[in-house]
Order: sequence, then C-alpha cells, then structure tokens
Amino acid sequence: IHSLYNIIVCPDSFTITPTLQLTEQDVGFKFHVTVGAIGSVSATTVAYIAVHIFNAELPNHVKMTRTFYITKILPVGLFGCATVCLSNFAFLHLSVTFLQMLKSFTPVATLICLALFGLAHPSHETVASVCAIGLATCIAVYGHGTFSVVGFVAMMGSILCEALKMATTQALLTGKVRFSVLESQYYIGPAIVAWSLIAVGILEAQDMVESQGWALIANNPHPFLVAAAAGGAVNFASFFVIKTTSSLHLKILVAIRSALLVLFCALFLGEPITSLQATGYTLALIAFVFYTYVTTASPQ
Repeated sequence: IHSLYNIIVCPDSFTITPTLQLTEQDVGFKFHVTVGAIGSVSATTVAYIAVHIFNAELPNHVKMTRTFYITKILPVGLFGCATVCLSNFAFLHLSVTFLQMLKSFTPVATLICLALFGLAHPSHETVASVCAIGLATCIAVYGHGTFSVVGFVAMMGSILCEALKMATTQALLTGKVRFSVLESQYYIGPAIVAWSLIAVGILEAQDMVESQGWALIANNPHPFLVAAAAGGAVNFASFFVIKTTSSLHLKILVAIRSALLVLFCALFLGEPITSLQATGYTLALIAFVFYTYVTTASPQ
C-alpha cells in the first residue's frame, strides 16, 4: 500500500513535461532551463513564506553554518542544475527514444551512488531487481533512435548528476542532520535557484533578450503560472518521497508509474501498444514486485 501511495504522488520530469510543451508549443517559449527555474523559485517562495510569515520552525537552523552550506547544500543545487542542462543538450543530439533508453538506467546509477556514499547496503536480490527494472524499461522503449557520441556523453553526465543529486539530498533528509521537507526546500531551494540563474545567464539570457522572451511571459502569464505551480509541487513532493522512502525508491517509482500508465491506456483506453512495449513494461512490473518484496522483507 505504501508503494502504491508513493506511485501516485511521485514526481519527475514526466510531471513537468506537459508544462514544457505548454510553454514551448502554445507560447513559443523554448527556454527550458528558465522554465525549470520558475518551479524552483515557486517552491522556495512557498518555503520562505511558511517560515517568515507563518513562523514554521527550522529545527536544524543552528547547524546551518557557512561551511555546512557550501559543502552540503550548494552541491545539491549544482547537481540538479547540471542534470537539466546536460539533458537539454543531449536532447539536441539524440532522439527521444534513445534518451528514454539511457534514462531507464537512472535507478542503477542512483543505487551505485547510494552505496558509494554509504547510504545503502543493498543485497544481491535488490541489485538484481533494480538492474532488471532498468533493463526491462530499456527493452520497452527500444527503437531506432538517432545516436551521437556528444549527445551520449551529455546524457550519461546528466544521469550521473541526477544520481549524485539524489544521494546528496537523501544524506540531508535521512542522515545525521535529518532535515524536514520544509527545511530541505528552505535551504536547498535558494541554491538550486542560484545555480539555475547562472545557467540561464550563460545559456539562454542572450537568446531570450534577442527573441523578446520576457515579452512572451508578460503577454502569456497563464502557462508560466501553471509551470510555477507544477514545479513547486514537484519540488516538495520529491523531498517528501525521498524522506519517507529513499531516492532509489523515487527513481524506481517513476519508471513503474510510466509502465502502469502505458499499460492502463492500452488495456482500458484502447491506446496502441507494441508487443515489445507490453513485454518490457510487464517485465518491469514483475521486477518491481520482486524489489518491493525484497526491500520489505529486509529493509536496506
């Protein structure tokens, strides 16, 4: 039941994708790093309002020294920003199919990082089930994609940064300090916003000025308000799922939710699905059931 609940609330880029399509296709705003930053600004604003207006408590405030912030908080923001920038760069060189194939191994990379950080001590059964989920998802999205060495390296860098972000975030939420969800957003949010603004300044600001991107925001505020609301919700939900389960569980739930969505649409809504997709996603669900059994029987 706990896994089913988290499947419902788990966030990922799939939650943000409709807002990216809304701002790009309907408005013509093609600056994805900026759209992502809007969500981070929204979540951080909510956290600051909760603390400074509604007097929400920050139990670990006394531990927040300059050294702690630089060594523990800033890297999380850097890894998060690098994940978005590298994946956007890879998108320019690789097909969506090939990107999905590579991204299916994010849980495996996350598991490796958690083990290296000493945050997880997985059994052989857990490792096997995680690898099986990644392989089955890869089979489901297999297709004739466009390959590029530059795009491949960028996407692998994005996966590595995402895994590092998950590990460092989990260390803050479940380690010695044990931040609450609100504390995590209050402290990590500004770091993510700062790194995102730097990335926007380097990658998108000039084109945005030349194409009058700011005017698109002013003249079409509704899609960007949706992006702010969705992005803010995703930020808080991500911290919640990692806090209550683990970052590995979050990445696995994202893959399984996608499989459930595809199979549900095929079975009940008549959406077309290939035999390869059905086989891959079914195997992913079986591997997830085994993963759930193993982790429940012997928590990592």
